[in-house]
Amino acid sequence: NAINDEVRAEEYFNKTVYLDPNHYEALSHLALILEHRGDMNGAVRLRQRVQRILLKSEK
Repeated sequence: NAINDEVRAEEYFNKTVYLDPNHYEALSHLALILEHRGDMNGAVRLRQRVQRILLKSEK
C-alpha cells in the first residue's frame, strides 16, 4: 500500500535526521513527502535547511 510505504519512509527519514541532523538526502526526501501532502511551507523550510547544509559543506 503506497500510503503505508510513505508513512514508513517518513519514519525512517525522521530517524535518520534525528541521528544525523545534517543528512541532506533524508531532509530532501522529507521535503518531498511534505509537498506531496500539501504542506508547502514545511517543504520549503526543509529545502532551505538543505541549502544551508550544502553551502556549509562547500566551505
